[in-house]
Amino acid sequence: MAEAKDELKIPEILPLIPLRDLTIFPNLVVPLFVGRERSIKALEAAMHSEHIVALVTQKDAEIQDPSPKELYKVGSVATVMQELKLPDGTAKALVEGLARFKIEEFMQTEPFIKVKIKVLEEPSEKTIEIEAMMRNLVSQFEQTTHLGKPVPQEVILATMNIEEPGRLADFIAFHLNLKAEEKQQILEAIEPKKRLTLVSNFISRELEILEIGSRIQSRVKEQMSKTQRE
Repeated sequence: MAEAKDELKIPEILPLIPLRDLTIFPNLVVPLFVGRERSIKALEAAMHSEHIVALVTQKDAEIQDPSPKELYKVGSVATVMQELKLPDGTAKALVEGLARFKIEEFMQTEPFIKVKIKVLEEPSEKTIEIEAMMRNLVSQFEQTTHLGKPVPQEVILATMNIEEPGRLADFIAFHLNLKAEEKQQILEAIEPKKRLTLVSNFISRELEILEIGSRIQSRVKEQMSKTQRE
């Protein structure tokens, strides 16, 4: 067993829930809707043991029952904080990401997927350069709100209080409009410095899109007021 987050022991073999268009990062609490039969059984198996589950995004969100090759190999181990069974047979769970992991082996695929995992330890480096990258990232994220991106003020404040570089990158990435494969790239970047660079690049692109959108809006307004004056 590996240890992570407050000495919580993470079993080597875990039930796995494939995710559609959703990437769970460590240290984030996220609501999860579980509707597919195998996923519900995996959730139940987790609830009957240590309340810990492996979460992996599937490569194609359209596939109903993904096979092992249709799943990414890196995901997040999460603890199930709450589970609510719904009348239609589906379930809603509140999960908290604990650590990144890599699938070592698929132990079974029926009645639910069970995998052998290896927890990926994150290097805890924090140099002056990384400190500067963190400040720059928070500043970029703030800029997106000035250009009209709807981000709650408490999310911005939270970024200012995160001291771990990797955790900051994950937190901001979760709140960006990124494609599933882009979030997966960030999840697979184990080194915090690499992760900060990736997220910064994605924000730069977002800022460019927002700035162009803002300029287009201004031109449209000008054109409208000109037409009205005429």
